[in-house]
Amino acid sequence: MISRHSLRVFPLLALFLLFFLAPQIEAQENAPLKIERGEAVFEGKVSEHSFSRSMTISVGGEEYEMRALGSGLRTKWRFKVYEAVLYADRSGDFHAADPAAVARPGVAKRIEMHFLRGVGAEKIRNAWKDGLNKTIDKELEGTLDEERAAFGEYFQDELKKPDVIELTWIPGQGLFTTTGGDSFDPIASPEFSEALFLIWLGEDPISGDLRKDLFRIKE
Repeated sequence: MISRHSLRVFPLLALFLLFFLAPQIEAQENAPLKIERGEAVFEGKVSEHSFSRSMTISVGGEEYEMRALGSGLRTKWRFKVYEAVLYADRSGDFHAADPAAVARPGVAKRIEMHFLRGVGAEKIRNAWKDGLNKTIDKELEGTLDEERAAFGEYFQDELKKPDVIELTWIPGQGLFTTTGGDSFDPIASPEFSEALFLIWLGEDPISGDLRKDLFRIKE
C-alpha cells in the first residue's frame, strides 16, 4: 500500500533525478571520440615517442579507420617544441606530393601534438592566430570569426611536457579538440577545419621539414 507520505516524496524524487541526472545524460550524448589504437607502432623522432600505426575512431554511431602517415618535430630557435603525428582515412591515397589533399573537408583526419617543453597559453593562442591568418581564404575573411574565437578559448592554460593537443576532423561531425586532457565542443565548420590543417599541410606551412616528415614514418 502506498502511503500519503510516499505520494509526496515521488514528485520530489522526480525533480531530484531530473536535476542531477540530466547533465549526466547530456554529457554522455556529447562524449568525446572513442578511440581504439592498433597494437602495431612506429618510432617517433624523439626516443620516448612511439605512435600507433592505426586507430579506429567511433563517433555518432559511425566508425572511421585511420592510418598513420608520419611524424615530425616542430622546432623554434633550435628548441624542440612538440612532435606531431598525422593520421588520415585508411582508404585514401595520400602522399607528400600533395599534402594539402589531407586537409580537404571530405577527409577524416587527426593530428596529435606531443609537447616536449612548456609553452604559455598566450603564445599558443598567438601561434594559432598567426597560422590561421595565413591559411584562411581571403574570400572567407570575417566569416569564420566565431569559430576562431571559440577555438582560441580552448587554450587558457600553459601546456607542458608531456601534454598533448589532439585535433580530429570527422566529415559531417565536426572538429574535435582535446588539449591537456580536456575535451571541448566540436566546431562544425569544414572551412575552419581545412584552414587549421593547412597550417601544417598548406603551400606555406609552419615548417617545410615538418610537412615532409608528416608523410614519412620512421621504421
